[in-house]
Amino acid sequence: MTEMSDIKHLKASDKAIMKSIGEFIKLQRTKQNKTQEQLAKKAGIARSTLCLLEDGGNVGMVVFIRILRALKLLGLLNEFKS
Repeated sequence: MTEMSDIKHLKASDKAIMKSIGEFIKLQRTKQNKTQEQLAKKAGIARSTLCLLEDGGNVGMVVFIRILRALKLLGLLNEFKS
């Protein structure tokens, strides 16, 4: 992440950050040629929950982790290791 984008996120509202996360998930899903139904099934969640996340809605952290795992993107969480 660039220093400038870090600054943008510091000033962004929670809603704007959730929207960015949703857009990122949707982009990664489409890059992997997965439908919402396929990804939701692999993540063990309802398609409506995935839709909510992709639309920038509020979902639980476990749902987010399951989606990252299903997309094979858990490595993104390496920044949080102590």
